Amino acid sequence: MLYKSLIRPILFRKDPEQSHEAVLHMLARNEWLYATLEDFYKVEDERLVVKIGPLTFANPVGLAGGFDKNALAPKMISASIAWVSTTKAPTRSRSSSIVCARAAGGLRFPSA
Repeated sequence: MLYKSLIRPILFRKDPEQSHEAVLHMLARNEWLYATLEDFYKVEDERLVVKIGPLTFANPVGLAGGFDKNALAPKMISASIAWVSTTKAPTRSRSSSIVCARAAGGLRFPSA
């Protein structure tokens, strides 16, 4: 597999923080791949739908704050998961954590 034979060895030779940032920047620069990734990884099954207050998630899989704490690539990360928790919205700075929910029109940033 490409990941095990090529990508992983390159990432593991670098400092972990540098690899982390490199992956995030690569995801942010390649948002044009979003539709392809979403089609490949998306699973639609009514049994997986989760409702929490006013939010409805397609599945219970999410990513807690930390991986993309500066919201560099929330769209690409959301291609295969239902929600992303981050500390910033791409269009505005915020000190409290917010949830980027996938809605019919794409990503939505609920007001706090």
